[in-house]
Amino acid sequence: MTGPDWNFHSTDIAGAIQRISGGRVDPRAIDWRGVRVAHIDTGVRDHPVFSGITGSNSWVKVSAGVNYMEPGEPPVEPPHDQSGTLIDDAMDWISDLSDKGVDGHGTRTLSVLCGEGKYKMGTRKSRVGLLPGLPVVPYRVTDTVLLAQRTVLINIAKAITHAVDADCKVISMSLGFPIMRSKAVGKAIDYAYEAGVIVVAAGGQFIDKVTYPGKFNRTIGVGGHTPARKIWHLGHYSKTMQRFVDVWAPSTDIIRANPGWQEDGRLYDDVAGEGTSYGTVHVTAAAALWLRYHGENKLAAHYPKGWQRVEAFRKALRDGSVPLVEPRNRQPVNGTGRLNIDATQKKKLTPRASLAIRPKAETQIV
Repeated sequence: MTGPDWNFHSTDIAGAIQRISGGRVDPRAIDWRGVRVAHIDTGVRDHPVFSGITGSNSWVKVSAGVNYMEPGEPPVEPPHDQSGTLIDDAMDWISDLSDKGVDGHGTRTLSVLCGEGKYKMGTRKSRVGLLPGLPVVPYRVTDTVLLAQRTVLINIAKAITHAVDADCKVISMSLGFPIMRSKAVGKAIDYAYEAGVIVVAAGGQFIDKVTYPGKFNRTIGVGGHTPARKIWHLGHYSKTMQRFVDVWAPSTDIIRANPGWQEDGRLYDDVAGEGTSYGTVHVTAAAALWLRYHGENKLAAHYPKGWQRVEAFRKALRDGSVPLVEPRNRQPVNGTGRLNIDATQKKKLTPRASLAIRPKAETQIV
């Protein structure tokens, strides 16, 4: 599967959109009916793909978000020359912990989730964002995607709690670190889980360890695959690590917005995005579409306990996945496959009696 829009076809998102938009393959035709997503990252910059984040027409609700890095300011990423230098390779999202080395990460990942634009490659055009029009609340919690600093971990815990209290139904986090030294983050994950908020988090895949918060049992852990439907090669998880991954989603050759467009005139990056940061927002889109399709009333009736809703989505996500193109000895040991958004949405709701609550995240800290 090739082409700039390969991720749209691979995930079968069109059918899921049509089912809740009156038969149109147009995310802007969807009435989200209270479904909105929290995007916890480095913040977001104004960009044409968001229809002007400072105006009233944008679906990116900057005024509803929080900036924990510069308290009192909106959750907007610093100017291009103040937040680091872009490294144009497969590791461009791994930064020096002492530096602001990941430039525009929040803007890039959010553009893939909900940006609206067209990217032209030769004679082919591709949409940039999966779900333009999806209401999103951005949070600025860090300048780096590596979660090693305690102050950043505290920010994340606060952002998760705020998002739950602000009635966000899904939380997307394309951030991580192999070790988690914060019970506060674990408590916040537990708070979200018990409230029925779906937390989607990146597996990392730049080393052989799944990163937190994606490693928490109560989050939806995301691994990455390529256009060839193979596991992204950068990091190889052991069989022990694979059990923390719930699904594998598009994580290479992803068209994304260029955060520095005002300086160089390029709306989109010349170098396509790589990393489970991008796989994460694909699964976030799947969660939003699943919630909207089933509706709040139906889900509340089926699942009186919040955590049951999260586990029902996890079950649909896994059951709706399709096999990776890997040899038998490289297939994930837990039977997980690559993301299929349409199939996930169509799965019947799992009876609550067959769902099991997962161990607390607070007790999983290592």
